[in-house]
Amino acid sequence: MPLPNERNHQPDSVDHGTHTVMAPVRDLAERAMTGGSARDVDAMLAKAEQNLASLKKDFPEWMAAEFASLEEAWVKYKSKGPNSKALMFRKVHDMRGQAATLGYPLAGRAADSLCKLMDTLAAVPDSVIEAHVQTIRVIIRDNVNVEDHPVGVMMIKALDKLSYDLIQQALKAGA
Repeated sequence: MPLPNERNHQPDSVDHGTHTVMAPVRDLAERAMTGGSARDVDAMLAKAEQNLASLKKDFPEWMAAEFASLEEAWVKYKSKGPNSKALMFRKVHDMRGQAATLGYPLAGRAADSLCKLMDTLAAVPDSVIEAHVQTIRVIIRDNVNVEDHPVGVMMIKALDKLSYDLIQQALKAGA
């Protein structure tokens, strides 16, 4: 096997008989030290921010569509149909990820709370899921798109307490 060259790179390729491993021309450390790309990162970021700002007017409509999808999953979940739990979890997980991006951080926090409950507990009471879904509904309906909205924060804190209490009960029951 050849030795690394004087720039401390791995050789271009190493033959292992059944396969050959090819090393990249530049290693990650060198790329990081040189900026990695000839592209103007600041210009790319500015363009991305500009594009995001132009799309922002559509966020309420997109969020309403996301919620409609979550609500459909909730109806299926209540009917206890096949795969309804997995579908509900996926929709809540999607909401958790997309809500903050679409300007609804408190809806994302409510979805995160429900996601964690569904991931932690064997069964989440329907009333608790309903409370989370209703909270997300109100946040989206009332266009609560700030993280420090006083009523929104109160609702999230109530969900957090509810979730904490349920998890504590489950831990005590399992002990």
